[in-house]
Amino acid sequence: MKAAGLTMDSNGQWNEAKGKKLNMYDVMTAAGTGITDEVFNTYYNNKVDYELSSAWQMDLEFSETAKNKAVPESLQEKYSKLITSHLNETRNPSALKDKYMWTIYDKNGIGTDLFKLDKNNSYLDDLIKQTDQGLNGIINKYGCNFMATIAFPQLLTGNVLNANEIEKIWQRSGERNGGVNTSDAEVYNPEKLTNIVWSNLEKSNVLLSSGAPSWTPYGYSSFSQYEIGYKIKLSYKNTGHFVLGGSTGSILYNPGNWITTDKDRTDTIKLYVK
Repeated sequence: MKAAGLTMDSNGQWNEAKGKKLNMYDVMTAAGTGITDEVFNTYYNNKVDYELSSAWQMDLEFSETAKNKAVPESLQEKYSKLITSHLNETRNPSALKDKYMWTIYDKNGIGTDLFKLDKNNSYLDDLIKQTDQGLNGIINKYGCNFMATIAFPQLLTGNVLNANEIEKIWQRSGERNGGVNTSDAEVYNPEKLTNIVWSNLEKSNVLLSSGAPSWTPYGYSSFSQYEIGYKIKLSYKNTGHFVLGGSTGSILYNPGNWITTDKDRTDTIKLYVK
């Protein structure tokens, strides 16, 4: 893995991407039983839990990417041991659901399940990066804040946007008071930007607030607010670089293909429910 320019940190995240995307099946096949437990367990974490949820007949959604990770024949025994390990850790459907989901409640006490913002979220691998094909040049160069901001609703709901959908949100956000200056990708109102995403997802009773204001937004209850994660500005050149931080503060999603770790600012993200 190091030869490929990749190392993994203590959270199981790649911390030296260098713009590379590996075919992990080929990596697993080439390494065989020599693959480290850390890499193996992290890569197949979601697939194992998907199979457990299916066996327990749970309605627990996983990304197609997680479901379809093939296991080389030479590593089937290692994979079986990983399943046993997960069984010992979760033991029952309730514990497995708690690993992936949490519940928000509206003012009437009605609950809605959302995916947790942590390293177990199976949709992390599906998020598009700002440099991916299909996105315009402004996003490619300067769209880290835009991409990090719209990633929150995607990960919470498991609805990952494709390039065409992101371009449509970009156009809407560039309209009057839409939240984004599309000439330079400045996100001047992240709440309005995420409202466009929520509208796409047909959710009208939630609001994401960046910077965690001390006041409660109009129409929302102070009893129905949740601190869910962080938007982190890293020191990078003259502009900084925005990434998405999970509930523990670790970096979960980097919209770019470059790495920097010096934090310039950390904004707490709150979710409000009507």
